[in-house]
Parts: sequence; C-alpha cells; structure tokens
Amino acid sequence: MKRLFIPVVIGLVFQAPTMADTVITEANLARIKTVLPKLSALKSAYADVDEQEMLLEQHCNWQKQYESLKAQQDNTRYTTEVEQLLAENGLSPADFLELTLKMSWPMLKMTQQSLAMLAQKHPQGMEDALQKSSDLLNVITNCITNEDKQALDKLQQRINQPISGMSDAVD
Repeated sequence: MKRLFIPVVIGLVFQAPTMADTVITEANLARIKTVLPKLSALKSAYADVDEQEMLLEQHCNWQKQYESLKAQQDNTRYTTEVEQLLAENGLSPADFLELTLKMSWPMLKMTQQSLAMLAQKHPQGMEDALQKSSDLLNVITNCITNEDKQALDKLQQRINQPISGMSDAVD
C-alpha cells in the first residue's frame, strides 16, 4: 500500500497547476506602499539612471525578468542601493517587479484600450507605443493567476491609491 501512495502523491504534485511564487496580499501591498516613496527619492538622487523601457520576456520567471532588466541598467551603484532598499522592506527585486506589475495590470488594461482608440484616430507614431504596451500587457496577463485576480478584486481600492507612484518606481 505504501508503495502506491508515494507515486500517486508525486503524480498529483506534478499535475497540479503551478501557483505564483508571490501573491498579492495586504502585507505585500503594505510593503509596496512603504517602499515606493523611498525608491522615488533614491531615483531622483541619481541623474544618470537610465529611463529604460520595460521590455519583458515572454515568461513568468520573475527572477529572470529582473536579471534581464538589471543587465540593461548601467549604474550598478543605483541598482545595489535599490536592492538594499527593497531588502530592508522585506522584498526581493523579483518579488517587487512581479507585485508592482500585477498590481498595475488593471490600469494597464485600461491604458491599452485608450492607446488602441488613439491609434485609430492618430495612427502616426502610435503603433510603436501600442505594440510595447501590448507586449507588456501580454506578459503580465499570462502570469496572472486566479489567486492574483481574486486579490486584485479584493484590494483594488487600496491598490489604486499608490498606482501613480508605481509606474515611477518600476521605470
């Protein structure tokens, strides 16, 4: 009997849908709200920080996404200070990236719709912005779990309060 139990359990583990490493919670939201103004202040102290466009790869490995974005940043001192600040507030850079993008997902969907309408009326120059927005939204949408959606529904009003600061901190 014991011999059958172990393969069945292993089979169930491998067949179960994978859950996000980081789910949007009250505690994570509080951490994000605490760290955003600090990140904004840090960013303003560095004039040479690249204002890079966020180009994510088509996967949900947030550590790998962060490493890719980090490699694009020329100012390693700034990156080190950001990582220290996040750690002091109980966040890893990958968790911060995942959480802020997932929390921004509803707003990004609305932005995408607005860009699509603008592109219809003023197609000149809008195609590139629309494509970049679409690519970003596709990655996040593919990574949003049911747990994330439920948390977003539950916490939407609290999330919207710092949303303007999120886009500054994620740049």
